Amino acid sequence: ARVPNVFSQFGGLQISTSSTALQSLTDAMLYLFRYEYECCEQVASRLLGVLSLRDVLVAFKADDIPSEEAINSRVTADVAKLKGLQFMNGGFGWWSIFNWRESPYLSVHASNCLAKCVEKGIKVNGTMLSRSKSYINEIESYIKSHPHAKWWGPSTRYGIIAYAQYVRNRHDIDATDDAIKYYKEGKNT
Repeated sequence: ARVPNVFSQFGGLQISTSSTALQSLTDAMLYLFRYEYECCEQVASRLLGVLSLRDVLVAFKADDIPSEEAINSRVTADVAKLKGLQFMNGGFGWWSIFNWRESPYLSVHASNCLAKCVEKGIKVNGTMLSRSKSYINEIESYIKSHPHAKWWGPSTRYGIIAYAQYVRNRHDIDATDDAIKYYKEGKNT
């Protein structure tokens, strides 16, 4: 039935029900797979989500998900897109390496994505990976030299550093001593 006093040109309402959580995961996968925006954060986040959901949805033969070939093609294209957004120092920029400079947070996030790719057996360019690892190993110096750092409070700085320590660990880089150092340092701020 049509609802009165509604402008049909704007918005919409879609209601769906499901008896399993698998449908919610399928919906999430489809949303990520079709997500049209392409900045580095969005591409890395899409890759993290797709790679996290892919295996379970394929194993359960979930309805409506793209074929394995389509998923693998999208993953390969997204990894290539990230490669194009990486600076020579290993950091990553939001939209292009030509428009400004890398973002420490975004560089850690993209490196986390690369760790997930490696974990899932996705081919990642060796130079891209080693540059990314080098960047996160020196994250504090990149934060200090960033022009916007003067506006970042301790919680922002330590948040990025903590994320970097986690990602270093995902890359099999022992970050224990640094994590303890930053924890003690941050606890007193």
